[in-house]
Amino acid sequence: MTYFSSVTSKGTITVPAKVRKQLGIKPGMMVTIEVNKKGNAEIMRPVDIEDLRKRTAEHLRKMGFTPKKLREMAENYQNGDGITAHVLEKYGRPS
Repeated sequence: MTYFSSVTSKGTITVPAKVRKQLGIKPGMMVTIEVNKKGNAEIMRPVDIEDLRKRTAEHLRKMGFTPKKLREMAENYQNGDGITAHVLEKYGRPS
């Protein structure tokens, strides 16, 4: 189904009520707008952060990244962009 929406002078786009209902979009939620190489855009369903964490953890396990291995990686990480603190907070320091 195709819906039309106008853009305000400030660049705001109104997402039609039927689309918001179908995607489960509530006031204050963030949505993703994906633009492909042809310039076509698609509004994506909001991401549930807990679901994303579970899927990421499962993906890491499948790739062989155990909590111990992640702790070791954090200990050896030098750049300090935040991953070290996150891994140490989640898994603690290696014994």
